[in-house]
Amino acid sequence: MKNSTPLKKRVFCGVFVLSASLQAFSYKIDVLAESFSKVGFNNNKIDIVRGIYPTETFVTAVGQGNIYADFLSKGLKNQGHTLEGKVGGTVGGVAYDSTKFNQGGSVIYNYIGYWDGYLGGRTALIDGTSIHECTLGPDGKMIDSIACGNAKANKIRRNYLMNNAFLEYRYKDIFVAKGGRYQSSAPYMSAYTQGFEISTKVKDKNEGNHKLWWFSSWGRAFAYGQWIYDFYSPRTVTKNGRTLNYGIHLANYTYESKGIRDQC
Repeated sequence: MKNSTPLKKRVFCGVFVLSASLQAFSYKIDVLAESFSKVGFNNNKIDIVRGIYPTETFVTAVGQGNIYADFLSKGLKNQGHTLEGKVGGTVGGVAYDSTKFNQGGSVIYNYIGYWDGYLGGRTALIDGTSIHECTLGPDGKMIDSIACGNAKANKIRRNYLMNNAFLEYRYKDIFVAKGGRYQSSAPYMSAYTQGFEISTKVKDKNEGNHKLWWFSSWGRAFAYGQWIYDFYSPRTVTKNGRTLNYGIHLANYTYESKGIRDQC
């Protein structure tokens, strides 16, 4: 029983720390509903020989839900610290599809749900023997038809994804670190990214500002009213017969002083 008092103290301290953390924690829930419509005025019948294809008409219905969390107390915020996070996903579907009964089947998966695997090539691996749009040729191999390709793509489409799952830490306007899945602000890498970015800013003795920014991404996704694509690798390499994703990496240096701005 000699250790009973220290044990009680440790338990009390643990409860106190947990209580303090809960008091600093706050969250909010955001729900968004969106619909996109595209109307095509070219309603000619498909003529593959002449290269005539109608313009698709479709209507989407997309919903997104996010939980935003703020983890720090007011005291730490007053010192310039910020720690935030968000977790959320998107789900959608097609309310109207003018291509559903076209020769070759629906192609609206190109807008809502297209997913060929994270590293690509997944559609080609699907066994089409169970898909009635796919037929075998005299040689026993699957005939590579438009209808079969569309049917395979529709079979593995994903109308949902978790597009937000990140933490972001900021200290005043000096340092920012962000990682996870979030909406990208990087040039040529719009939509959602899967990776991290870090930036820091320092001021020299001549009041000039030096800012260094690093961005790394291992995936891209779209989660909007018109587009739903789950995360995929926008750039891959093949090494020793394997498809790999080394990521996309960007660096930027900016100098500002007395109205003059230079970056590289």
